[in-house]
Amino acid sequence: MDEATRVWLLTGLPGRQEGRTRTYRFEVGRFAYLPTPRGTLDLRIPERPARDAMGRPRDPEQAAWVEATLREQGIEAEAIWWSHWRFATPEAAHRFEALLRSLGAVEER
Repeated sequence: MDEATRVWLLTGLPGRQEGRTRTYRFEVGRFAYLPTPRGTLDLRIPERPARDAMGRPRDPEQAAWVEATLREQGIEAEAIWWSHWRFATPEAAHRFEALLRSLGAVEER
């Protein structure tokens, strides 16, 4: 993980029954293994640990929540894999992080 990557922890996913007591992890930043154009930021959620998982999310409900939230909030981001998104601008990434904070997410230090 890059030193500039911010990690957010959110308990439950608003509007979803499944996983309401679980803590979900969101990472926003630049990742060394992912070629990222200068000035852009990515979002990553935890993946399945299996070798053949190919970037599939560990928690499918989290991926579905991210997709719906980006769309509903008008935050521009492109899906790269099932567990990765690229924000159109740094401002879009900051809007997503602000949304996480407003929902009670805390930054992991």
